[in-house]
Amino acid sequence: MEAFIEHLLNSAYHHQRQRLVKLYNIEPKTYASSHIRFGGWEISYNGKGRTRLAKETMGGISFISKTIYLHVIYAHWLVGLAVPHVQNFSNLLDTMAHELAHCLLGDFDLDLASEHNDEHKKLTQEISAYLEKMPEVKELERLQKDFKKKI
Repeated sequence: MEAFIEHLLNSAYHHQRQRLVKLYNIEPKTYASSHIRFGGWEISYNGKGRTRLAKETMGGISFISKTIYLHVIYAHWLVGLAVPHVQNFSNLLDTMAHELAHCLLGDFDLDLASEHNDEHKKLTQEISAYLEKMPEVKELERLQKDFKKKI
């Protein structure tokens, strides 16, 4: 499951990154890594997801690594358990989109990565709409429904 979530996040991330480059005619900063790690499921009292951007250095090369963590409630929900505040896939997709927006904004200006402003909100909505149409999301929805029937 973790590898699939990482694939889904990266597929959406690369599509959105290319879209932003074309739309605004800008290139990501040279420090911006082009890969997002899925850090897994975590318990949090502060939100449904978290993005960790970290400066990494190897010899004379520095870059910003990106890791997205999702709240463990989503893992429970995906296997059919009733979870408060998670009613359908849009809850999960909104959280993924929110965290991807942090990564994308950081690619172009690191100061924007932690913002929760109108630009972040608009980008989150655009990413969420894209996620809803992805074949990976459709397959995850199908698998979750089938699994719920079995338990």
